[in-house]
Amino acid sequence: GLAAGGLSDAMKKTKEEEIEKEASNLEEEKKLAELRELVQNFLDEKDLEYEYDVDYDCYDMTFPVENSFGKVKVSMFIYDDAVSVSAYLPFYLKDETEEKSARLAALLNEEMFYSTLVMSHQYKTIHIRSFQYIDGTMPGSGELEMLLLAPVAYVERYGEAISAVVVNGADPVETYELVTKQSKSDS
Repeated sequence: GLAAGGLSDAMKKTKEEEIEKEASNLEEEKKLAELRELVQNFLDEKDLEYEYDVDYDCYDMTFPVENSFGKVKVSMFIYDDAVSVSAYLPFYLKDETEEKSARLAALLNEEMFYSTLVMSHQYKTIHIRSFQYIDGTMPGSGELEMLLLAPVAYVERYGEAISAVVVNGADPVETYELVTKQSKSDS
């Protein structure tokens, strides 16, 4: 009787855990759907053209920038606990300039308040990313707008300096000093 009772208790506990896990998954799916709808409504209200990528759960779009790039590809990703935006620079990391590029990234990240310059050693991609963790309260229109526009603004402000170092091998410290001096005089 004791062994059977113990097994029965273990089975009940396992069943309770399964039910809790299922409820948690349903909550996450509900939150994800709510967040997806919130972002899509925001993009629609702003009359932005986008394509939804089901595989990556993101909205892809293009923004004009006032530099030699002319435009920047942007992806707005939806996670179960966050929203992030990446603005991709139109060139790739080069092995011969990667260390200089990393130095420039460290310097520029000190200047960027709302975003971070990310360089992927593995994929050789470069993007500027903003991110907002969501714990209970959904972001408002102002937060979504800042998440979306900050990386674009930083590509516009720093993109050519990043290109000078990554593509042409310019000195990262000199480039940083020039671009930050120029950006402070533009303010």
